[in-house]
Parts: sequence; structure tokens; C-alpha cells
Amino acid sequence: MHFKICCSLVILLQEPKLLKQQERLVAYFILYDLYEAEQRSSSPFMSMLVDAAADERVEKLERAFVLSMLRASGGNSKEVCTIFNHYQIASRVVLVNLKEM
Repeated sequence: MHFKICCSLVILLQEPKLLKQQERLVAYFILYDLYEAEQRSSSPFMSMLVDAAADERVEKLERAFVLSMLRASGGNSKEVCTIFNHYQIASRVVLVNLKEM
């Protein structure tokens, strides 16, 4: 069941206009978190996360978020949740600043 959901998220992430930035951050977090307890090499979505972190077409905030998650890997889900909350707040600030312009 999780695999099918994650496959759907990957499809949604491939088209940037389908999801808002906050929704994209949540999708990346779900892809990471569902397989976080396993070895990195056994996650079928690890290569997608690594590709997103390296893809210059992906927005900088999203790339930084994915990189932060990958760096925090190793079973420290509390640290990853802190990173997730930080980037969610940062994306809201960016959106508010853009709306004020």
C-alpha cells in the first residue's frame, strides 16, 4: 500500500505545477519517512530524493530540504521532523513575502 502511495507522490512531484511548494515538501517528507527505518539502499525512492537534491530545476528551498533530510538520515527521525517544521515555516514566510509584493 505504501509503495503505491509513494509512486503516486513521485508522479505528482515530476510535474512542478501540480503541487504547491508546501505540498511538495510534505511529499518529499513522506517519501523519506516511510522508508526511513530501512537501509538507504533498500528504499525504492532514495534515488528520486538524491536526484531532487541535485536537480538545479528544483527550487532551492526544496533542494535544501531534501539535502537536510538526507544528511540527517540514520534513524534520527526527531531531527528530520525538526528540519521539516523549519522548512515548512520558511516556505510560509517566502509565500507571505511574495504576496506582499
